[in-house]
Amino acid sequence: MNGIDALLHRFPSISLRDLNARAGLMTRRDNKYLLSEAQLATLLQAMRDDFEVLEIGGLRQFRYTSIYLDTDDLHCFRDHNQSRRHRLKLRFRHYLESQESYFELKVKDRFDRTRKYRYPVDPARLAQPELTPELRDFLIRKLSEHAVRLADRPYQHRIEVGYQRSTLVHRHETVRITLDNHLRFAGPSGQYRAAEGLWIAEIKSEHGRSSVDRLMLQQGIRPVPRCSKYCVGLSLTDTVNRVSRFTPTVNRIRRMGEPPSQPEAQA
Repeated sequence: MNGIDALLHRFPSISLRDLNARAGLMTRRDNKYLLSEAQLATLLQAMRDDFEVLEIGGLRQFRYTSIYLDTDDLHCFRDHNQSRRHRLKLRFRHYLESQESYFELKVKDRFDRTRKYRYPVDPARLAQPELTPELRDFLIRKLSEHAVRLADRPYQHRIEVGYQRSTLVHRHETVRITLDNHLRFAGPSGQYRAAEGLWIAEIKSEHGRSSVDRLMLQQGIRPVPRCSKYCVGLSLTDTVNRVSRFTPTVNRIRRMGEPPSQPEAQA
């Protein structure tokens, strides 16, 4: 058990049912942070009295696989890169421990709120490259509630992202935190595995100004405005080669994986 595992096991546990009842947050604001293991350890120690950690079947860390879909001309990526207020993201998500799979739609509105919809699917469906008519009908129904429309081109698998996640929920505020580690990205042009000491923390809350965001700021840690796993992964796997608004985040992730420079020996 490493240092972060040990810290997570000091938190009281909460069931998935109780977590969803307290902080389901299907409509929310998100702030993402790139953290070193030392930064995360300090934060966990400061949060211990206010949070509980999700536990299912005795486990507190869970493996995820997300398969993102986009058009040939990367319609979803371009909308995100151009900061369009109304945009969507499509993915299949597979939970390895429970062997459950979902098709998910995430919609960003003009108030910068994220709304997520999900549809259960057979895990065997993940190998199929395109949307079925059933899933396309699901998208059309859900998007009718938003000022977002599907492209008229097919959506197909573009990149796969795997990671390990732990989830914490605040005891008193409607706040949920996900902590992702062991990130790997696989695209048609290459693969990338992030450093073991890199963590992506995502703070989900109703207004985007939680006590944890304030704690981060007090410790000199600021949110990373462009930290979409899909968009960053396209660059990390050389699926997108051009400079984009995600390039600073991509470069930061790469730097966090580099060994520390050694001081030059004195003559």
